[in-house]
Amino acid sequence: MKRFLIVFLAVGLVGVAFGQIGKLSSPNTGLATNAAGGYYTSKQMGDISAKGAVIVASTTWPGLTIAAAYNPRRDSSVFVHYITKYGDTCKTSIAIETGIPLPGAIKIITATSSDSTIIYFYLN
Repeated sequence: MKRFLIVFLAVGLVGVAFGQIGKLSSPNTGLATNAAGGYYTSKQMGDISAKGAVIVASTTWPGLTIAAAYNPRRDSSVFVHYITKYGDTCKTSIAIETGIPLPGAIKIITATSSDSTIIYFYLN
């Protein structure tokens, strides 16, 4: 009986470990976006040109800092060109159906396919 319990627990722990590894490798779950941590809301980026070609989180969405971006498209990757709160400018490609953290981004300058791109915000 003790051997059965030990084997059962060992198999259960291995199964849990492989389940977690499988989740980390899934491209469609947006885990990279979740890894940004601390976000509490999301909004569709919409047409950047309608906002003067720059989205500034503090004025477009007062009190929010951009934490991550998600590309829901199935046909192409997109890029996001942004400025961080430290003044760094970055241009990042986002693969299809994938999310990525944007470290402390406060402005998005340009984005391809911005109508479909979703951005996540930190709770400040």
